Amino acid sequence: MKTLKNGIVLVLLLIPIVIMVLLSLFSYYRYPILFPRSFNLIYWETLFLRNQLFIQAIKQTLIVSTLTAFFSTLVGFTSAKALVDQRLKANKILMVFISLPLFIPAIALFIGVHHILIRMNLANTYTGVILAHVLISLPYTTSIGITFFKGIDPNYTKIAQTLGAKQSRIITKIMVPLLLPGLILSFSIGFLLSTSEYFSTFIIGGGRVITLSTILYPYIENADDGNAAAVSVVFILFNILVFVFADRLSRRLTKGRKYLYE
Repeated sequence: MKTLKNGIVLVLLLIPIVIMVLLSLFSYYRYPILFPRSFNLIYWETLFLRNQLFIQAIKQTLIVSTLTAFFSTLVGFTSAKALVDQRLKANKILMVFISLPLFIPAIALFIGVHHILIRMNLANTYTGVILAHVLISLPYTTSIGITFFKGIDPNYTKIAQTLGAKQSRIITKIMVPLLLPGLILSFSIGFLLSTSEYFSTFIIGGGRVITLSTILYPYIENADDGNAAAVSVVFILFNILVFVFADRLSRRLTKGRKYLYE
């Protein structure tokens, strides 16, 4: 029964991906046609050879997403460390405050953020877009950090301090190895959230920061199914590669170690 359920879920996930691939490879493929017609690579040629923004979008997506993942993981895990160590009654309130960007409508949130960034001269810049993306990623990275910090026995650091280990050694030799799976997971989540952000990139970037999501949306809005499908396939492959790489890296670095997390 479990195998059947997994198979059904897999099929449901693959159906839209298969349709997108077909739309990107056939100039005419519409319901109720069962078999696609007129195979050609015009949409892929347009994407790689005629769309001058595509390569720029790939580069800027990598830059923005990598920096977003790094800073959201850094801030999220340091915030999580403080929340776990203090064990205050206000921690839940602070966590709700960090999670507010998830509950506020995107249009209201980013118009307000844009107004603030204009005053700081950060609108229409990479820095402004990265800050906006970090704001969205922070609730996730903080939650991941809290989970992993709670799973570390505080006696580990106390024993190390008793034996005369410096704080830098405790961090590099004890904390980081124990937190490594969480750090990789947090980085991946921050990266994937950043690549999928359109509205914040469009509003804060002002058309100067071009990512895969910003070149995909106009195709969807204009009902250009073929070009939209080609960009979508690249977008999906991009995210799958990041996920697989993070998963393999995490398994390789943590192989042979045993972790106990709540």
